Amino acid sequence: MLLIGQALGIPDPAAFYCLELMPYLLEDYHAWHRRVGLERAPPDGFRCC
Repeated sequence: MLLIGQALGIPDPAAFYCLELMPYLLEDYHAWHRRVGLERAPPDGFRCC
């Protein structure tokens, strides 16, 4: 149902609630890109440093 809704242009209600998780994900994302050897975050992702 979510895929059909996205194809029809109906916004996903779960995306709004995922914004509450961003502070926690940002810390993990920073640790990940430092661990794989990238000094800065990849340019196509969100910036953390």
